[in-house]
Amino acid sequence: MIRNYFDHQDRLEGSPQESRMKRLLGPLLLVVLVIGVGAAIYFSVSSQIAQSQIVTVKGLIGSEKEAFFTDPKVIDALRKGGFVVQFDKAGSRTIATSDLSKYDFAFSGGVPAATEIRNTHPSAKAYDEFFTPMAIASWKPIADILVVNGLAIDKGGYYTFNMEEYLKEVTAGSRWSAVKNNEAYIVN
Repeated sequence: MIRNYFDHQDRLEGSPQESRMKRLLGPLLLVVLVIGVGAAIYFSVSSQIAQSQIVTVKGLIGSEKEAFFTDPKVIDALRKGGFVVQFDKAGSRTIATSDLSKYDFAFSGGVPAATEIRNTHPSAKAYDEFFTPMAIASWKPIADILVVNGLAIDKGGYYTFNMEEYLKEVTAGSRWSAVKNNEAYIVN
């Protein structure tokens, strides 16, 4: 009878290995649970902190700058830097004579307007982000014709103008009608 009682207890409690495993399983599950809850809190808080570190700035820009500020690559780069840009558009002369107090920045399209902004807002910090004595605007068919004729180089998204070759053509008295592939853009 006594032996039967102990046999019955052994079957209820299981082997010593099972008993050790049960004692380890509880704390192990607790550790996994704590790590899971901790990770969830960390990711939730870190995304909230990242959102709170984004600064929204508002600017008054020349309409020719809109394509820049709406370019997805620019938007992503600014966001990675912690900025979201909102803007209003105006002509450069309007920008120069506007009340800029509600804006964080002004971005005019030309030097005269930028100079006027500097003169009327001397305490504002000014940056010359880009300067060139000349920029050439054209249409893709014309740019492609210039490339075929050695007057421009396609840089994959923008073109550079070969001024030396262009001046040779001007000096030689070349006309558009003599340019190779000019039928892609017919002029009188």
